[in-house]
Amino acid sequence: MVILFTGYFSFSQSLTRGPFLQMGYHDAMTVRWNTSEIGVGKIKFGESFSNKNKSVSVPLETLSHEVRVTNLKPRTKYYYGIYHNEILLQGDTSNYFFTSPLPGNSSEPVRMVAFGDCGTLQPAQVEVAKRVSEYFGGKPIDGMLLLGDNAYDYGFEREYQSNFFNIYQNFFLKNTVLWPSPGNHDYSDRTWPNDIGERPDYYKIFSLPTKGESGGIASGNAAYYSYDYANVHFVSLDSYGVEDSKKMADTLSRQVQWLKKDLTANKLPWTVVYFHHPPYTKGSHDSDTELDLVAIRENLVKVLDYYKVDVVLNGHSHNYERSFMLNKYYANETSFNVNTHASSNSTGKYDGSPSSCPYIKSGSGTVYIVAGASGWVRGTKPGYPHNAMVTSNSETTGAMILEVNDNRFVAKYLTANGSIFDQFTIFKDVNKKHQKTIECGEIVTFGSSWKGDIQSAIGKVENGLLKIDSLNKSVQFTISDKKNCLHDTIQVNVNPYKIPRASSNSPIMESETLLLDGKFDGKGLLSWKGPDNFMANGEKQRIEKVNLNKGGKYFLRANYKNCFSQDSIDVMILKILANEMPNSKLVRVSPNPSEGVFELEVNVAQEGYYDCFLVDFKGRVLNNYDTENLQMGLKSFVLDLSNRESGLYYFVLRNNQEIISTKLLKK
Repeated sequence: MVILFTGYFSFSQSLTRGPFLQMGYHDAMTVRWNTSEIGVGKIKFGESFSNKNKSVSVPLETLSHEVRVTNLKPRTKYYYGIYHNEILLQGDTSNYFFTSPLPGNSSEPVRMVAFGDCGTLQPAQVEVAKRVSEYFGGKPIDGMLLLGDNAYDYGFEREYQSNFFNIYQNFFLKNTVLWPSPGNHDYSDRTWPNDIGERPDYYKIFSLPTKGESGGIASGNAAYYSYDYANVHFVSLDSYGVEDSKKMADTLSRQVQWLKKDLTANKLPWTVVYFHHPPYTKGSHDSDTELDLVAIRENLVKVLDYYKVDVVLNGHSHNYERSFMLNKYYANETSFNVNTHASSNSTGKYDGSPSSCPYIKSGSGTVYIVAGASGWVRGTKPGYPHNAMVTSNSETTGAMILEVNDNRFVAKYLTANGSIFDQFTIFKDVNKKHQKTIECGEIVTFGSSWKGDIQSAIGKVENGLLKIDSLNKSVQFTISDKKNCLHDTIQVNVNPYKIPRASSNSPIMESETLLLDGKFDGKGLLSWKGPDNFMANGEKQRIEKVNLNKGGKYFLRANYKNCFSQDSIDVMILKILANEMPNSKLVRVSPNPSEGVFELEVNVAQEGYYDCFLVDFKGRVLNNYDTENLQMGLKSFVLDLSNRESGLYYFVLRNNQEIISTKLLKK
């Protein structure tokens, strides 16, 4: 008898790893995860949690799933869900990622964290992760750098699961892109290939941008690669692995030849290089005696100097050590001279303590950081702390926080107890000279060449900008930070305040109306001041029935804030004499109008000395002629106005009893 059992069997697929993020860029992201059963993986994503309207799947049944999402927008938040055979495995509001800004974008701040020698499965590892999570306060972390020895003791798949993914998954991995580098423990402290396999499990676990998928030059080797994030170029190197029988310390290796090409092509203002083995340390390893470290210091550091790398991050030594900004320092510890090998003897802490001004970088100079204490701390070697180090810590575990804001680079060592043990700041392109030309009284605003607090002896600081009002003369001054470490020199050139133009209908006879006219094409108010206590505001003034006391000098004044200027005119009030006759009977002018020369014939009715002068239509005396002793009868004058502008002029003869005037029209 054969009995057949019909029906079905079921299984519940579940996540065994991830999701975790790889190879982020401004337009793409890779999402990886592992499942307990083989199947087809799929990701649905979108800019809204409720509308994940796009999807990508890989038509391959597998336990390890990898999906590359492309055609994304820069610096944009995307929600995502991961599926196994069309069944949702994970996809709540905590499943999201951010694409990076466009390369070169300096307006976007960068916030990353670096863990060194982290995968220990010790309580300290979890405490450091907690403090990092608290530090960022739920805000996105732009990247998680691994400095090698990421899973002790041998970097096997199972150790990565227990010592790395199980620890960090709920803290960072579903939202933060991983950027690892390998250490000697990731290679099981062995040369590969060997009886275990061709390459360590590290290369199966991570998807790395060997084809330049995240910026930088394609390396063709997952052991080393580069990527761009905003205005920072990152390079991850392999200091332990062997390629063509050469390690990284051999500058003829493929790795270093690629590194040179990559750094040559890099145009971003900041460069961070990280790898496992440090060139300078006296922590749990000794860079004076261990041959791999000596070779890196004597060979690779020269390359890093040449390409003006800003910061180098290392692990390996299970402690924290941070150097001065070093340049051309390739020898052992005892040879270090801060005056020769450092660009500054400042601590760079920029915290107001003595000798703590930030590093100002304009050429070569690199800060080296050993941060191999994210999982535990170990002992020290003879000579600790290393002479090239500003500060060292062999007691407290921690992680390195990197914060870049435009031309300001800040690095902090955050410890497992939540305190910042050390920090340093680098500035580029600061202490600038600025020059600006303004009109008198114009409001002028200046920012500093750095982002941060500012102060100045003049003006007022509002919202990080210096505002200066009412300048009436050129001035040079400085803007500084409040710690007096940074200084911009400001030159403000103030144009002369524009001068008003005054005119009148002078000369006029007494009892007539005096008309004052002001013209001004600048900012400000006009006011008049003249004889007989005359004062008035405004362009045009009218004085009725003037007397002789109203004759004299009138001032037209322009005023705007602290800016002043003025013009003046002479007003002539002519007395009406008993024997005065109409000018047409006393003076004959020919030709009138004339292009230059006027011939005048004056009938002098009263013998005596006469003052002779030429007046323009504004009442200003242009020329005083010699006093004439005139006899009664006809007197001839010749006036040459060829060098005068076209317009109306008056010729006046005056003594104490008689005034004779006539109009002259110059063509």
